[in-house]
Amino acid sequence: MKYLIFLISLFGLASASVTFGPEFSKHSENYDNQILSLENQLLQSIEDSFREKGYNPSSIYESTEITDGWRDSWFGVFYQSNTNWIYHVDLQWVYPHRTNAGDYWLWLESTGWIWTSQEFYPFFCDEYGRKMYLYNTESRTVFYCYDREVLINL
Repeated sequence: MKYLIFLISLFGLASASVTFGPEFSKHSENYDNQILSLENQLLQSIEDSFREKGYNPSSIYESTEITDGWRDSWFGVFYQSNTNWIYHVDLQWVYPHRTNAGDYWLWLESTGWIWTSQEFYPFFCDEYGRKMYLYNTESRTVFYCYDREVLINL
């Protein structure tokens, strides 16, 4: 039996390991699911290691903790849940995905996937390239979609 053990150490702050057993093969029917499962195990192990050392990982990297999971950043104030989901004071529940370039794709129930960055916010683009602006009124928060000339309720 062959096993491959993958170890990672991040500057002494976090470490994690994942074991690949004999059932792991590119030719297996559920290869993609195996990779995804191992990736999730590795990420969870890294997050746990950070938490054990007193660090609180955040889905929006450029943020500072205010209190009890609430964070502040260029993106506004949000609550960091125990998962990658955040609760943004204006956008509500958001699933952020940081790209290698440092910008963000965000999934919102009201819009689907939208893109923004620290330099572009409060402007967004949806997955079709339509430009939107986050607009706060006294009673609600909406996106104004320039291309369609409509307001999108959150």
